[in-house]
Amino acid sequence: HSGLTASDLVDTALSMALQKATRQISRARANALLAVCQFADDARSLSIRGRTHGQDAEYVSIGRRVAAQAYRLSQVPLEWYPMDKSSGPVGIDGRLGETQVSNRGRLVDPMGDLVALSLAIEQLALDVRLMARAPERLVYTLPSAGQMGSSSMPDKVNPIIAEKLCGLARVIRANARAVQDSTVLWEERDISHSSVERTAMVEAYALTDYCLQQLEKLFSTLKANPDLPAIEVTAVQAYDTLVEHGGLTREQAYREVQVWGPAVALHKVGVAEHVRLIGYDPDSEPHLWE
Repeated sequence: HSGLTASDLVDTALSMALQKATRQISRARANALLAVCQFADDARSLSIRGRTHGQDAEYVSIGRRVAAQAYRLSQVPLEWYPMDKSSGPVGIDGRLGETQVSNRGRLVDPMGDLVALSLAIEQLALDVRLMARAPERLVYTLPSAGQMGSSSMPDKVNPIIAEKLCGLARVIRANARAVQDSTVLWEERDISHSSVERTAMVEAYALTDYCLQQLEKLFSTLKANPDLPAIEVTAVQAYDTLVEHGGLTREQAYREVQVWGPAVALHKVGVAEHVRLIGYDPDSEPHLWE
């Protein structure tokens, strides 16, 4: 074979396989994004309480929450770096940066792309799980034919696809990290990277493609609950009103809202009742509380 090594063949084949796999994942992501964005558009007018640090915050729409994470998914670059080579024994016929094998550092960024995709997928799936919790059930899916939510509680419809995606996303990252850690080789060549690339890298690409298809399926069947709780006055609205119309300084208003905020959070008393206690009648300007 006139100086041709096994690595010359294998690395060239690997380059072609990576190009094909990247194109497939790009198509799968595009299809998933169509489903996610369609759901976000359908739910853009459904308002829910936003949460920061797990606590009630200002209102957002279900659509906006999902769209923010869809944007994250869309921004992940999908690149591959040619690894075709014909450098011969110990790389004496190759390009700068090559030994008898292609520069394995070229795999670091593609694996990083899969990590970023897995994180975006998991974030979307996690948001679905959080919004599907009882008793609010902001979103839900109907059971598929033959699906059992629980062996002992037939009324349950568990978010099984979202849960599966969260788990598989972590497997993708573990595999990608194994490939990245296998890019450091002895001198001109060893094959410690080979077994990892033949298993972990293949699985990382295959799972990413599968997860994107499952993400498309999830959002194609996901429903937003139209019977959401009525929008209530928030503490921030009360704070602004007390400053602008109640005669309090910003610091005074902040302290007032801070004191009775926990009671409002526990739904023991509404914001308007607290405002009355400090001498301001919210009924005098009802448009401020609509």
